[in-house]
Amino acid sequence: MQIIVPARLIDGWVCYAWDMKKKMIHVMDPLFLTGVSDEWRSIHEDVTAVLHGCLGRCLRLFFEDWVTSDTPWTRLFPMLGRKDFTE
Repeated sequence: MQIIVPARLIDGWVCYAWDMKKKMIHVMDPLFLTGVSDEWRSIHEDVTAVLHGCLGRCLRLFFEDWVTSDTPWTRLFPMLGRKDFTE
């Protein structure tokens, strides 16, 4: 099961996807043309931490038998493309 959350940030948009089986959070930000800076990684880690906590509370509310894990989830930052189309 995957849960996908689009979000609008100051400099554009991003899409976060939770892979519930693999315990991974995919951070898909189209501004990552050459990789992710430490500053942006930190921002996305903060945002996903808040969303992850809220998502866990929702799952426990709607699904009584859902087992949540306190194990930290892996965050992946895939590069979506190499071309800047804003020119």
